[in-house]
Amino acid sequence: MNLPNALFFDIDGTLLDTTTHKIPESALKALNTLNDQGYSICIATGRNIKMFRTLKLEGLVKWKYLILNNGHVIMDGNYKILRQHTHDPKIVRELIDRCHKLQMPVFLSGPQGDMMSMKANAYVEIAHRYFKEPIPEVKDYEDEPIDQILIYENEDFDWNILSDIEGIEIRATTTTSADVLKAGVSKHHSILDLLESTGHSDYYIAFGDSMNDYDMLQHAPISVAMGNGVEAVKKIAHYVASPVDEDGIAKMLNTLGYLID
Repeated sequence: MNLPNALFFDIDGTLLDTTTHKIPESALKALNTLNDQGYSICIATGRNIKMFRTLKLEGLVKWKYLILNNGHVIMDGNYKILRQHTHDPKIVRELIDRCHKLQMPVFLSGPQGDMMSMKANAYVEIAHRYFKEPIPEVKDYEDEPIDQILIYENEDFDWNILSDIEGIEIRATTTTSADVLKAGVSKHHSILDLLESTGHSDYYIAFGDSMNDYDMLQHAPISVAMGNGVEAVKKIAHYVASPVDEDGIAKMLNTLGYLID
């Protein structure tokens, strides 16, 4: 197999064991070996740079590029912003208004910090505990630039109830929250943007586990879903790895031929 030079990895449930919130040693060893061989090891996550650092991922691997906030922010390996997409303030206000009518809190994040639109409820607490992420204080939205939005409800909630809001797309997570993306922005969109703008081939491999990885895996020349991932993602991936906590990353890289004993 002609192996892609660029490898993109989701964080939660793909690189990170969601129980320990750490990257398994086998995966770290494999990624650093590939780095030494000249491969470009990249992140493609819904996390923002603040949480990336809080999880102590900075420095574990020499990351070539980071696609953060589900594609809304692209950084190079020196953590310089190459591209940033922010939501239209009018659409943000409309979303907050609609969500509040449903008693649904909204998480907003941008260059000026994080905020909650209303007091956290049980769904917020479950989601932030799952992602090991602090819950920010309640603050009125005042048209600040926003590049990350989360909304919260039960895991079986039908997010189509908000699908008539133009300019956004909603992707369920693996817990009691959903990512709100600017229409046309996604991990897949930003991977192609990054590769084209930096002169790299668009032949890449992507690893993921949840619905915010769906487009990335669906369109990747080679895609790998984690064994612990959601069924919809596993169905469309070219390969299904063992679960992250069973050395899934290292085993799959070996199977594909990246790691030579």
